[in-house]
Amino acid sequence: MKLGIAGLTSTLCKEGAKRNIMANVVAPLAKSQMTENLLEKNLNDKLTPESVAAFVACLCYESCDRTGNVYEVGGGWVAQARWQRSRGVVLPKEELTLANIAAQIDNIEVHVALAFWTV
Repeated sequence: MKLGIAGLTSTLCKEGAKRNIMANVVAPLAKSQMTENLLEKNLNDKLTPESVAAFVACLCYESCDRTGNVYEVGGGWVAQARWQRSRGVVLPKEELTLANIAAQIDNIEVHVALAFWTV
């Protein structure tokens, strides 16, 4: 996903709210001419544009109130994506050395709740 698109969509949903205009990002997981030779056939068969289109249509439905979101959609799988910060660590000023940071890098990168999917 291009972050510029996510940023633009965030602005559009804030500005559009004044006029009841909603905006979301859909990051499709669908085969294309460029990717069809890279994936296994059974995966290509699932990742059709049609597997994305139904969700896009749902977002366009008049009663849909979702705005400002990023969704990954394809092959029957739908998820909301978001930026997630790791748990992180606090290092006192006197401990901000390359060696201490390197020693803490695994702790810096700990995320407490991750979700994985398979098709």
